[in-house]
Amino acid sequence: MLMAMPLPWDDSRWMISSEGWPGPEEGKPADPRWQSVFIADINNPDQFDEVEYPISQFPEAPEEGLYGLSPSLNSSGDSLFNSLYGFTDEGGGLWAVDLTDKEFYKNPDRFSRIVDWDHLLSWVVLEEDTDGPTPSKAIFATGKEVRDDFAMTANFLRVNDAGIDSTLESKERLLRMVGWNPVPFAWQDLSGHNFMVAVETHFNYESSLLPRAKGVYIIPVDTSPNK
Repeated sequence: MLMAMPLPWDDSRWMISSEGWPGPEEGKPADPRWQSVFIADINNPDQFDEVEYPISQFPEAPEEGLYGLSPSLNSSGDSLFNSLYGFTDEGGGLWAVDLTDKEFYKNPDRFSRIVDWDHLLSWVVLEEDTDGPTPSKAIFATGKEVRDDFAMTANFLRVNDAGIDSTLESKERLLRMVGWNPVPFAWQDLSGHNFMVAVETHFNYESSLLPRAKGVYIIPVDTSPNK
């Protein structure tokens, strides 16, 4: 399970993305949940709707869709941020979704890619600034940048929080790591816009599915607004 979040107005309907659905049976198409984001009724899981991220605008967009990861709602609950996992030319990166319309998942105008990225993995919001004219999010993110010789990276992003009109303010690579599929699993606020983030990396893809890390990196992150 890569992404699971109840809709703000109905806790029986969840936005879900999952890896490992069965392939097609003979003479039948593949399950559309195989590689996509979808909304399921948890009381009746066979009833679902695909969430139509408008990735068809990108030159290499896969017909099946892309996995979704790391959902995060803003404080008012009317905007969602999540990543789609893939190459930049497939639609990979950080997306914003306008949830003000309950049928948002059918309308491509309710979606916007705010950061393009080659295989963005896990990300967390370390700090939010709500005092300025435009709220912003300080984000720690890991990447598996396939076209850069599979660079496993730790990164700091600052994104202004304006729903689907959000934009990237800054982006910095903090570290390139040894291993596979880096995942932040703990972080500590040291005050004064300073954080320590613990990231685990794995031996290979298979070991990333098991609790067996290759190593743990402790990464200092400065989220100062003037950075």
